[in-house]
Amino acid sequence: MLVFMLTACDGVHDAGADANVWEDTNCNGQLDEDEPPLEGICIWHGNRADSLVPYSEYCTSKGGQTNNKGRWSGGLLWNRKCTDVYIFVEIPDGFRPTTDVVVNDCFAEFGLAKMSNCPEISIRTPSDLIAQQKRDQVTFMGQRGFEG
Repeated sequence: MLVFMLTACDGVHDAGADANVWEDTNCNGQLDEDEPPLEGICIWHGNRADSLVPYSEYCTSKGGQTNNKGRWSGGLLWNRKCTDVYIFVEIPDGFRPTTDVVVNDCFAEFGLAKMSNCPEISIRTPSDLIAQQKRDQVTFMGQRGFEG
């Protein structure tokens, strides 16, 4: 108990990484009651928006894919905050995303629609997130007088 209290006071946290993937049959980017889960979708997490796509053995292993309920768990991430976690989804052939394909949080929901069902939708990609982080960093540094 004492260790937990010290850890909490220091601002160090343990975060979990979890995701839910479903077939977005109406292409609205929201999980509706009648939309089925997608099994076997590759999910991974990293500590940066540009974390590399995992090697193929990871995605075919038990821990790298969604289960029959469309759920994935990356387990407990020691000494991390949710703001330090990025969760990614690999888009399978024949599908297009209806939600962002990378989420900077401990929980992600990914909607995927069959390509023939939906028009192309503007989503946030890992490169969009990296560009935003760089803009935020320059703004932050500029406010503190560090911008060159």
